[in-house]
Amino acid sequence: MSDNIKDELAHRIWRVERAAQACADADSVEGSALLDEVTRLSASVSSAVEQCRAEQSVRDKEARYRAIVESAIDYAILTPGLDGTIQSWNAGANRMFGYEEEEVLGGTLNVILTYQDQQINRDAFERQMANELGHATNERWHICKDGKRVWGSGMMMPLRDPAGKLEGYVKIMHRSP
Repeated sequence: MSDNIKDELAHRIWRVERAAQACADADSVEGSALLDEVTRLSASVSSAVEQCRAEQSVRDKEARYRAIVESAIDYAILTPGLDGTIQSWNAGANRMFGYEEEEVLGGTLNVILTYQDQQINRDAFERQMANELGHATNERWHICKDGKRVWGSGMMMPLRDPAGKLEGYVKIMHRSP
């Protein structure tokens, strides 16, 4: 619902409330009943309008955060889930490693880890350190889609919901020269 429609609706309700008040002021039983009904309707509609505004605000904030992450093209930002599967992959990760988001979603970070790091289960170790210390440093070689190596420098941190429950991780890194 657009703000113009919400404002128009609020104005119309205000006009009906004024008309119902005029009827009630005429000291009629029907006028008082009408005023009561309009007051209840007004409260319901106002509540619905405020709920719509709150939902739109949340959508706007989510879109803004997504735009920020997608604009950070010099930084790879990805979010492994609790089990290590890749949940999101920004344009910077695509630029750094050569994989499109659709190619890696649901897969593991092994796609960018060296063979040696895969053998020692580096991804699980990073997640454990992020849990225990609040972050895990990431300074090492990674593998790109074309097989070339890239030195990545960054951190993995726990990703928590507003109540503090662990939802996954956020890994932010950049290519070191």
